Amino acid sequence: MTHGPADRRVGPLIINEATGKPYAEWVFTPREWCRIAKAVGIPAEIRNVDARAGAIPGGDEAGADLESLKTVATHATTSTAARYARDGLGKSRAVANLRLKHRARRNEA
Repeated sequence: MTHGPADRRVGPLIINEATGKPYAEWVFTPREWCRIAKAVGIPAEIRNVDARAGAIPGGDEAGADLESLKTVATHATTSTAARYARDGLGKSRAVANLRLKHRARRNEA
């Protein structure tokens, strides 16, 4: 079965074996997630919501802007997406390095 033109497909697609179609949003329950995750060897401590939440820090680290991250995660506000951008330590280091460079330039002048 074809699920649209190859050049328009984005991301993974999980097919419901009973219907042969992608899972409807309301059908893909935590119970279904656990069953599928177990079958493919995903550790039990990984939850369905982790995939969505994990995409934001990864996109943030790659340089995506918060508006794009908000859209991808289907959040209503950028402040919600910002809460999931978990690279606080990396950002703190980046700010500290920028401050050091700024001080060095200022001292050279």
